[in-house]
Amino acid sequence: MIRFKKEELRQQFDELKKKSKKLIVILSALEGYLRYYYKQEITITCIYRSQSEQDNLKNKGFTNDKISLHTLWRAVDVQASKWSKEMIDDVGSVFNRIFDYDEKRPEKVTCYFHKGTNFHLHIQVMK
Repeated sequence: MIRFKKEELRQQFDELKKKSKKLIVILSALEGYLRYYYKQEITITCIYRSQSEQDNLKNKGFTNDKISLHTLWRAVDVQASKWSKEMIDDVGSVFNRIFDYDEKRPEKVTCYFHKGTNFHLHIQVMK
C-alpha cells in the first residue's frame, strides 16, 4: 500500500499518473518489493514542489539546486528514516540496476538516499 504524508499528496499522485507513467511504474514496483521482502509500506513525502518552495529550501541550506525535478513532476520522495542499512543498500542497488535514469549518462541514478529536511529515498526520471 502506498501512503501519503499529507492528504494533498494523494491528489498530486493522481496528477502524477497523467504526467509520468515511469514514476508510477517505479513506485508500484517499490511498493511491491518492500511489501514482499521487508513487510513494509511506503510513505510518499514529496511529489510536486513549486519554484518558491524550492527557493525557500535553497535559502535554508537544504539544497544547492536552483531548480528541482519535483517542480517538473519528474521526482518523488519516499520516507526512509526508519529503514535499515540493509534495506537502503538493497533498494538502491536493485532499483538502479532495473531502472535507468539516462542511458547516455550512466553515472546518473534513478534512486538515491539523502537527507533534505528528512532522510528519504529520492526517485527521479529523465522524462
